[in-house]
Amino acid sequence: KLKGGTVYNKVPDQCDMSLDIRYLPDQSPSEILRQIKGITDGVVRPHICNSPVKTKADNPFVKALADSLVAQTQLEKATLYGQHGSNDGQFFTKYGGNAVEFGPVGYDWHGDNEMVYADSVRQYQAVLIDFLKNGQSD
Repeated sequence: KLKGGTVYNKVPDQCDMSLDIRYLPDQSPSEILRQIKGITDGVVRPHICNSPVKTKADNPFVKALADSLVAQTQLEKATLYGQHGSNDGQFFTKYGGNAVEFGPVGYDWHGDNEMVYADSVRQYQAVLIDFLKNGQSD
């Protein structure tokens, strides 16, 4: 977010910028902050710094969820990957929990044209039921 000035035809006397940086597990928040400070003479204040979620693909619950995805959908294999973004899993992992993010199929998440396919919601429900009935922790 960038905010500066009061009218469009005058150079502003101040400019405020807010950044939302979702960093990966192998990145250092202090190094990111150092790099930002290195390119400005302004004041840099972190608002919040949360840890990334680092659930391993060989986690028994992740494997059980992948099995349920294959059993309840047309997928031949569940594809597991890390990505940028954030979710409430971060609040559980700091206490030793594990988290994954998956859900119904749609597009334009958090946008003006956000939508989800109703059939994918039914598949999502079937996957969750299968996972709860059959998922095992080794």
